[in-house]
Amino acid sequence: MSEEQLTSIDTRLMSVETKVGDLDHKVGGLDDKFNDLDAKFDGLDNRFNELDTKFDGLSTQFHDLSHQMLVLHEDTIDKIKALAPDFGPVRRDFAEADTKLREEIDQRLVPLEAFARKFGKSSPS
Repeated sequence: MSEEQLTSIDTRLMSVETKVGDLDHKVGGLDDKFNDLDAKFDGLDNRFNELDTKFDGLSTQFHDLSHQMLVLHEDTIDKIKALAPDFGPVRRDFAEADTKLREEIDQRLVPLEAFARKFGKSSPS
């Protein structure tokens, strides 16, 4: 082979080596970018895990709040019932008064009815 051909081959090899070096550099850059993306995805994954934890905590807090509201509601109902007057004694008083009034009416009407039957006019037939 001639000197010229060897130089040409050598130049081409150097060009190929340069291109391979450039490609290697670019692949290294891509590798770094993928590593950055992996790190960002790991960060996002961590944030989502934190959000899951926070939502679980909120769910627990809402459950506790719901329970507390139910307890307060029941307590309020009990307090309202405690404020309502007991109508039992009033009803008993009215029932006793009604019974006494009926007895008094019977004491007056029974003799009048008996008198009316005994001395009342017969209706003409």
